[in-house]
This record gives sequence, C-alpha cells and structure tokens, in this order.
Amino acid sequence: MVNPWRYWTLRYADLTACAEGTGGYRERSLSLAQKEFQQWFPTLARQTTLSAQQERDIQTVLFSWFRAEGGDNLKRRAIAGLCLRCCVSHAIFRACHDLAAQFGRKYGFTTRDLLPLVLTDDGNNLMLVKGERATQAILRRDGTVAANPYQFFSVEILRKFDPARVEKKTVSDWAYLLTRQHPELRRVLAVEYGVIIATPWALLNQASTTKLHCLSDRDRVLIKVFHAVYRRDRRGKRGKCPDPSSQQLAEMAALLRERQVVVESLGKLLEELKKIADFLRDERVNPKRGQSEENNDSPTEPHPLEFLHPQLVEVLDTAIAQAVFQRLDKLKRSRRYAEFASRFLEGLRLIYEEGKSQSDVANLLGMSNQSQVSRVFKLSELIGLVRHRVKDGLFKVILKHFERERDRICADSQAFNNLLQQVEEFVDETVFQDAVREIKVGKSRNMNSLFARELCHFLEEYA
Repeated sequence: MVNPWRYWTLRYADLTACAEGTGGYRERSLSLAQKEFQQWFPTLARQTTLSAQQERDIQTVLFSWFRAEGGDNLKRRAIAGLCLRCCVSHAIFRACHDLAAQFGRKYGFTTRDLLPLVLTDDGNNLMLVKGERATQAILRRDGTVAANPYQFFSVEILRKFDPARVEKKTVSDWAYLLTRQHPELRRVLAVEYGVIIATPWALLNQASTTKLHCLSDRDRVLIKVFHAVYRRDRRGKRGKCPDPSSQQLAEMAALLRERQVVVESLGKLLEELKKIADFLRDERVNPKRGQSEENNDSPTEPHPLEFLHPQLVEVLDTAIAQAVFQRLDKLKRSRRYAEFASRFLEGLRLIYEEGKSQSDVANLLGMSNQSQVSRVFKLSELIGLVRHRVKDGLFKVILKHFERERDRICADSQAFNNLLQQVEEFVDETVFQDAVREIKVGKSRNMNSLFARELCHFLEEYA
C-alpha cells in the first residue's frame, strides 16, 4: 500500500541536513503538484492508502501526459512528471536505506553517505523529456524550454520506465531496482567501502568451489548441493536471484544427508549459506584476503598496482558488459549468424557457469557442430576485446589516482610507457592469463578465473 501524498511530497539529499542530524535529506511538500494531483484524482487523493492497482492506474495517466508528444499543454506534462518525480524520490531513498541496513554496519557506511549520489532532484524546476534522444529539459516560467545542464537521476528513471517491458511493476519498483544498479553508487560502494551489490543467492550461484581453497570441506559441499538444486532451477530464468524456496531447501537438506552432512533445520541451512555468501562477497573485492596459511609459506612480492584491485573489478565489470553487448549487436547484424543472437547469452552461461564444452553447447543450443559454436562465440576475441577496454579504463583510473604527477608522466614518454606496461602486466597477471588458459581446456572445464566470475555475475543480471 502507498500513501497518495507521496505524489506531491519530495525527498532530496541535503548536506546541511546531515549537520542537523536529520539523516542527510529533507522532505518538502510541493503545493503545485498537490493542487494538480487533487484535481486530477479527487477521490484517490483523499484516501489514506492506495492499492497496487490504483497506483498503476494513477501512473498510467501521469505517464500518458508526461510523455505526450506534440501537445500544447507543456505545463500539464511537466507537473505530471513532477508528481512522478516525487513518487520516485521515496523509492530512491528506500533503496539507499535498504542498502545501508543490509551492508552498512559491516562495511562502515550509512544511508546519508549514499543519498548525495542519487537523490539529487530538489524539485525546484519543472522538467520535460523531449526529442528523439529523450533529453532532459527545463520548462521555464515564460513557457520556453531550455536544455538542463544537470541530468537528474529521477528524470532518467522516468525516461527509462516502460510499463510494457516491466509487467506488473510500478515506477517505484523500477526506481528501486535502478537505484541499486546505479553505476556511480556501485562504484563508490565497491571502491570506498569494499562491498559488491548482489543477493547472497547470486553470489552462491556463481561460486566455484575449486578456486576457493580457504573454504572448509563442509562449505564446499554446501555450495555443490546448492548448485545442484538452485542452479538447476535458475536455468533459463532472468533477473534477481530470489530466496531459495522451502522445497529447494528441503531438497538440499536431503542431498546433504546423502553425503553424511548434518543440518539442524532448514533455517540453519539458510543461515550457513548466507554466511558463505558473505565471505564470497568479500572475496570478490579482495581475493587475497582468504588465502590459507599453507598457501602463504612462500610469499611473493605484490604487484605495485595491487592496491587498485577494487577499481580493477569495477572496470572489468563495465568492460565485460560493453564487450558482450557489442558482440551481441554484431551477431544481430550478421547475415550468417543472426539467428544465434538470441542464444548467445545462454551459450556463455553454459560455458562459464556450467563448464560445458563447445560440443555440449552445440547439442544444447541446436547448433550444427563445435566449429559453428567457435565461430559464433569467439571466446578469444571476446576476451581480447575486454582486455583492451580494461587496460584503457584502468590506465585512466591510475592517471587520476596519480593526479599530481599526471602532467609529468604524460610528458615523459619513458614514464608513460613504463606505467602502461605495468598496467598491461597487472591486468594480464590478475585477469587475462587465467581467462585465456581456461578456455583452451576441452572437457571438464573449471571456469574459475576472475574474468569468468565477473562474466557470470553479468549473466546473472542480464541473461
């Protein structure tokens, strides 16, 4: 249930509110939005709460006005958008609050640390989305329209919301999802606080027991059983990994008993799985943290760029997404292989999550033979494309990190080339040597490289 006043009450980040101890945000009632909303929906505006269907009905009307093209009533369009921006602001706040509740205590951040990254719309201007590129624009008091120099995240949410593609979801649901996926928010969480946003079940679903030597034998068995049930049931599904059902947990418990592993109850099993996921979350940001003592008997000299590992993960995630979508777009435009574009992400999942050989993939996806799989997926080419993007992206990060010496490094060709070589060595040693090595294995593959883990994380979100 939603309160109708959320359509005229706006929340926005305010640094002075932090100093006053009010949680880093302010809430204001917008009289213009309230007046129009009450005229447009007189009965619903007087209700204490709205049902899910009533909320969808309201949003259908507001979006039809906000997105109307060619109409003369620009002010009605902008005020409809203002009501939606108010609604969205509460969802953005809730997403930040939930992230802080989920991770903040352990990783050292609060809701007010996140709000300035996403809750930036103060509602002072009436906004429109106009043109083929749907750019943000300000509606001035004299009725003229001007480009908005700052792109509000709230308006971007409205621009991207498509009820036809997110069936049964409200714009609040959409805003909550996009906030948790906000690139800068995720970057700050990863780089400054060392937290990766993913459900415990996504992390466990992507886990590889053969790579995590510091896990106990019991934990490895738990992950294998989790894979046997949960990964099987996730095959072909998209979106967020939900909590395991009671039936799934019961099946896992039965498989554990067959392996002489005792669990006190399904609740205790759920707790154990969450603890393993917490470790995996830390390990994705700092893989060196969990090495066992026996693996440290012969310590090696750390690479001089090792301190940039969290940034590397962020750059790698971006590069993987860009490279995969680039390859997918190329397939769609290919005369010879366009028919396989719809099976591309599923094929990557079979290879990287399930360790299938190219022959297996050919059989499962209805392709003619292993050679055709090789020509369609071109794994070496994909890895090379990602490597090029990671090398360039991380080099920019490093130049920013050494900002005081940036001009000297760029002016000194020897220093520039040395730094570039260090970057290449670092990304190859950390990511791409293992990535290339594992795709050369024919059968019984263990796709355990950092590249494979991050690709699986991408596939979990988009496949």
